[in-house]
Amino acid sequence: LPLYPRLKPSAASSEVRVNLILFEPGELPLLPRRDPRAVHILEVLRLNAGDSFGAGIIEGLMGRATLQAIEP
Repeated sequence: LPLYPRLKPSAASSEVRVNLILFEPGELPLLPRRDPRAVHILEVLRLNAGDSFGAGIIEGLMGRATLQAIEP
């Protein structure tokens, strides 16, 4: 029952990101459906496959992730 987000790094910018989903290095591309971040992505942000969201790797890249698939 996982989500498959894919992170695409973006250039540094001054924009403020309110919903920045953080991942540990090596956690992607699979996020278990019951993970609190997955719940937030699906139930609060109401994103679907193909949608993107602010994401980052702790002490690493930050950019936009695209939700590649949602398994039931």
